[in-house]
Amino acid sequence: MLAERMKYNLYTGRHPTSHFWRTYDRQEIDLVEDYAGQLTAAEMKWSPRSTPRVPGGWRNAYPESAFQVVHPGNYLGFVTGDGERSS
Repeated sequence: MLAERMKYNLYTGRHPTSHFWRTYDRQEIDLVEDYAGQLTAAEMKWSPRSTPRVPGGWRNAYPESAFQVVHPGNYLGFVTGDGERSS
């Protein structure tokens, strides 16, 4: 999914800065994109029933950021940029 997202960004002329985020106490986010001053965090899960919460450290540090969970049921929107601002 990450490779497809990177291809989407390239093909559409979007050039976000991409990172992963992890703390010393093992809170983590799989992908963070910084585009035009807006942070978007994406957590990848295999099961659509998995409902991870926004890590507290992330929420406290970046309260204005968007957060989304990506799974096989909604990955196409993530890959193509539809549904960008999920929280």
